[in-house]
Amino acid sequence: MKRSLLVGVTVSILSACASPMAPNSPEDAELAIIPTKTNYAVGETLSAQLFNRSATQLGYVECAALEKYQGDKWVHVSPASGACIILILYRLDANSSRTLEIRLNSTIPSGLYRLRIQISREDGRPLRDVYSPTFQIRDAA
Repeated sequence: MKRSLLVGVTVSILSACASPMAPNSPEDAELAIIPTKTNYAVGETLSAQLFNRSATQLGYVECAALEKYQGDKWVHVSPASGACIILILYRLDANSSRTLEIRLNSTIPSGLYRLRIQISREDGRPLRDVYSPTFQIRDAA
């Protein structure tokens, strides 16, 4: 009993420490990517809602990166090459949302993950990374 409680507390602390920082400016809150579940199994399709909370249209690269928390840092897992083959900038209207789906193939190890997506604004500022809240991927049962 004590051991499982300790493991649960340790996982909770790790998840809290590993989570991306909360937005600290209005600019950081413009776009959010939120997985629809907190736990996925290998082979499932990960679904996430992309929200544009700003008053202007934003662009985003639909090829979301999957990152795994290992040790004390985030490690790029998918796409395998580290970059998309075709980079297409999609537009997301002001105050709207879109669903993204990513198939979790059998080579993805279980663990704590997050999504990273790049966004662009109409004013020509450089692409910026946006991170999802963390979620778990487990081996298929």
